[in-house]
Amino acid sequence: MISAILLFALTSFAHGPAEGAAFVVTTAADSGPGSLRQAVLDANAAPGPDVITFSLPSSPSSIALWSTITCTDPVTIDATTQPGFGGQPVVELTGASGFPLFDGLHLAAGSSVVRGLALGGFAWAIVIYGPGGNRIEGCFLGTDLSGTGIKANQAGVYIASSPDNVIGGATATQRNLISGNSRGVDIVGSGSTNTTIQGNYFGLDVSGTLVLPNSSGVHSGAGASGTVVGGAGPGEGNVFAGNSFEAIGIAGGANTVIQGNLIGVDASGEAIPVGSGFREGINLASTSHPVIGGTAVGAGNVIAGALGAGLYLLNVTGALIQGNRIGTSRSGTLRMGNGAGVSLSDCSDTVIGGSAGGAGNLISDNRSGVSVMLSQGTVIQGNLIGTDVTGTLSFGNGHSGVWVGSGALGTTIGGSDPAAGNVIANNAGGYTLSGGIAVAGTPPDVRVLSNSMYGNNGGIVFDLYSGHAPNDFPDEDGIQNHPEIVARLVGGSVEVAGTLQTVPGEDFTIQIFGNTGCDATGYGQGRTLLANASVITDAAGSASFQVMVDSGTFTSVAATATRAGGATSAFSACVPVSMPSRYYVLSPCRAVDSRGPDGPYGGPALWPGEVRSFLLAGVCGVPGSANAVAANVTVVQPGAEGSLRVMPGDGIIPGTSSVSFPTGRTRANNAISSLSSDGSGFIRIQNVSTAPAHVVLDLSGYFAP
Repeated sequence: MISAILLFALTSFAHGPAEGAAFVVTTAADSGPGSLRQAVLDANAAPGPDVITFSLPSSPSSIALWSTITCTDPVTIDATTQPGFGGQPVVELTGASGFPLFDGLHLAAGSSVVRGLALGGFAWAIVIYGPGGNRIEGCFLGTDLSGTGIKANQAGVYIASSPDNVIGGATATQRNLISGNSRGVDIVGSGSTNTTIQGNYFGLDVSGTLVLPNSSGVHSGAGASGTVVGGAGPGEGNVFAGNSFEAIGIAGGANTVIQGNLIGVDASGEAIPVGSGFREGINLASTSHPVIGGTAVGAGNVIAGALGAGLYLLNVTGALIQGNRIGTSRSGTLRMGNGAGVSLSDCSDTVIGGSAGGAGNLISDNRSGVSVMLSQGTVIQGNLIGTDVTGTLSFGNGHSGVWVGSGALGTTIGGSDPAAGNVIANNAGGYTLSGGIAVAGTPPDVRVLSNSMYGNNGGIVFDLYSGHAPNDFPDEDGIQNHPEIVARLVGGSVEVAGTLQTVPGEDFTIQIFGNTGCDATGYGQGRTLLANASVITDAAGSASFQVMVDSGTFTSVAATATRAGGATSAFSACVPVSMPSRYYVLSPCRAVDSRGPDGPYGGPALWPGEVRSFLLAGVCGVPGSANAVAANVTVVQPGAEGSLRVMPGDGIIPGTSSVSFPTGRTRANNAISSLSSDGSGFIRIQNVSTAPAHVVLDLSGYFAP
């Protein structure tokens, strides 16, 4: 046999050194003639790309090594040539010491291939360094030959400053099973560029359904860049489950692409294997311009079942996150939530979703949807947050759909293009006071435009623990004032009219939304965007608007105001669409002044918590047919901070406030209030404070048929 091998080698050399030589492994001994170690030594000595095949006496066979085998010349080690090979390895390399004291194979020459071997019981099963262009395919790294038991390595593949290496491939024969290791694939060094990892199983058995955990699936750090994990093409995505720390961790470097992977689920993408719990799905830190998912068919990842965040980004610049299923199955029809969906901390210029087809992510059934902390320039567009893939079933997140923390600047949720709007629905709110969008503190420029928000436990809330912030004037509390609106049927259309009282001389976009019901808080939400209106406030900070929209299935409306280059308000009060009426202007007329003598329109001051009724029909020209009034409400020198509520003369007391005030400061605001539903013409005013307060009510108009 040996003479035949040498004859073949000499014949090969006669045709030129580029063709290399061929060597056959015929014994499972660690060394000596016919051993794998000797074949590699001979290949190292023979110029050109050599080939090592296997013809061991029996299958399966185990080769116990007492030291590392190092390849210093390009070589293909092809264990699929062993008789009895039927699609998975039948030759294994193991550490003879029983402890992971040394590595299995070192590839130091580049342009080498390791195919169809099982390697277990080593420090690092396969180490790649120096020239790149190596391929590892069809191997079991960290399991026995059955692919169902663990033979752990510290790392399955370790790549150190070596470029253009490929682990796996798009076909089933190229797939590696990388399970039972501390790290599956570990990539380090600035010279490790353009590593491609495709089609592999990480943390699973050979069937792709049972867990054989790694601690970490893929880890890239110490300056490695351009790593591709998965791909959009058929078979290119990897399957990660049972990786106890993280499926994919990227630290440093740039331009990582993570596409088409199934993370936290089995190979079907429709079930979470028993014991598959892991801390994070994808963990990115101190890296730039990663791409997670994409708009192409097959580019999106499934990220499910993480105990922590499905996708966690720390100090990352320019991330693009598109087309993923985060918290659901591959089909988007089964709930498989993570501890958090997407979590950003200290990041900049992150894009989550987009207005293009296929760009939106499905982010549902997580403890929280999207969390943004200490980050700048975050854009969240075109996503389904809290629904199934059809946008119709409730897959709500347990806390907020979107949570914006203190220190987050320049956050945009939705956009002026309707296609940029998110669906944010069915989210529970948890410990915050809003399941829709919750903003901690008073970030100056959170913009919320064109979203469909409904079924959440609260719509848009600023200053999380204080509930809905009432309007103040002048608008100086750091939270944009919301509009005051009324709506009525006019023929086959709905007329929405309103006012905005805020900072003077600024441009605002008013967005008007239709709803089939109102939020329990009395504010919003906004299921269907009906219209936009542009206004400019006058020198007093006032602006009015009036739009006509087609009547539809909505029965109530709400509105937001967004300052040009600034922030968006919370939702206005949700108001029902009333029967046809029109607006009549009055010369400003003082109807109520509690500073005057005691009487039905005078003193005394309103006591803390007092609700006082005032008959306005027949006052200042308001006829008995009026169903609502427009007024300026002023609180004068209050003894404690609080707010005033102006409301109809009957019905429940709403949670909305018409004007808020600090201690001792006179404040005013425009308000529109319906009159008593029974036609008696009353309104009520409540003092929501701990001290008496004087109130002045100046009428400017009324609504009547």
